[in-house]
Amino acid sequence: MTARKVVIKSQAYTLAHAPDLLLHYGATQRVNPNPEHLKKLTRSLRSYEDVLGYYPYQVYIGNLTPDELKKVERPWYKQVFKEGKKYGKYGVILSEPELYGLMKVVDVFDLVHIKDEFARMVKNRLMEDPVLTKYPLPFDKLDEGKDEEEIKRMASKEETAPLYLGEEIVGCVREASKEDENQSAHLMLELIANKATAVLSVAYGLDRGNIRSEDIDFVIECSEDIGGDIYNRGGGGIGKSVAEFLGCKNATGFDLKSFCSAPVFALLQAWALVASGLYDNVAVLAGGSVAKLGMNAKTHVKKDMPALEDVLGGLTIILSEDDEINPVIWPMGKQDVKGSYHIAGMLQSLIFEPLRKRKLLVTDVDWFAPELQIPEILGRDIPLANYRYIAEAAVRQGLIKEEEREEFIDKHGVPGFAPQQGHIPSGVPLLGHARDAILARKISRAMIIGKGSLFLSRITKLHDGVSMIIEAQEEAKTT
Repeated sequence: MTARKVVIKSQAYTLAHAPDLLLHYGATQRVNPNPEHLKKLTRSLRSYEDVLGYYPYQVYIGNLTPDELKKVERPWYKQVFKEGKKYGKYGVILSEPELYGLMKVVDVFDLVHIKDEFARMVKNRLMEDPVLTKYPLPFDKLDEGKDEEEIKRMASKEETAPLYLGEEIVGCVREASKEDENQSAHLMLELIANKATAVLSVAYGLDRGNIRSEDIDFVIECSEDIGGDIYNRGGGGIGKSVAEFLGCKNATGFDLKSFCSAPVFALLQAWALVASGLYDNVAVLAGGSVAKLGMNAKTHVKKDMPALEDVLGGLTIILSEDDEINPVIWPMGKQDVKGSYHIAGMLQSLIFEPLRKRKLLVTDVDWFAPELQIPEILGRDIPLANYRYIAEAAVRQGLIKEEEREEFIDKHGVPGFAPQQGHIPSGVPLLGHARDAILARKISRAMIIGKGSLFLSRITKLHDGVSMIIEAQEEAKTT
């Protein structure tokens, strides 16, 4: 059986500003709620306008390119992109009030409650969105809310998680079960925020690709959150719940987890479903992680930086049967159980060996996307470190000369521009820019490399990794 060619039909990248969720529900703040740190952290929170003017996020939603970001003086948080916009080629940046409103809209068990005046205000804002209003979302849930005293009464109880805007409580999320710690108020808040941001990204993915909801056959959700109960903590259901809200009535699907590498594994699974002929249109999707908000906030505060981990990321990639126009995507390497977990061994498994099998050189790949975290968020440049490893390996193997090392890094690498949401930076954010560059005949190929820290689960000491390549139609015919 010959595999069908599979193309990238559409992509979307969205953000939701969430400074108050960072302050009250980011895992670092919840686990160690030091009053002095929280006081300083409050002063370090960015405004929505600050986020719109942050260069990396404008690259993420498609208003700037990675090459344009290279030219911006660092640190980027000290620069302001005055032309920063809410809407971009690939998606949108929601404000926190809009995020709360969308959480209410996608809630199906009456767990999210917001003030009536706030509900009406946020409905008006969401109804201005040119994309969300194209889909059968129940915005009428925002026609009525609770009065202020009722919200205060509900939010004062231990079984609820208040929703803050500054010092004001505008709503709350109730626990889904009194007996089940897996459905506590704060975990339901995380899950519903994840679902809301996934709904947002899929809506933009469908719209940007001019794809009808009913044409989606299968969805694969790949965030770092999971739904479940006391008997099945990782039960799933996020992906299908997102499909339900956007009118994807012919879709089924599942949730896939593999720490940071999950999006690339999801792409691999989506490719297999389309290449086999089983389905024609498969959506890979992910919402954001509340737990990851402010993960490095203590370091940011100590350095008198703004709290940069203040957005929930979302992404959607739609793979379809070949249309002879869009870039083709192929599986490449994988990190075997038996494989070396030294960086050189991982590069061999994920990059050099699969390229050799396809009779390609490392210089035949225009862009590499191993991990795309924003350097100033982590305090170290992980993308650059990866490019140096790749260049060093290429020199050792005689594929480039020693004096060509820096030129190789500049030519084949891109700066990190993705929010630190764990799964979000893992190579996949480059797909939109790579797809556009291939269609514009500026490049021919890009490689996406997902790496995951499986050891964080404390049931194995293994790492994980998988890679895929996208290339122009004419290149796919010759390799």
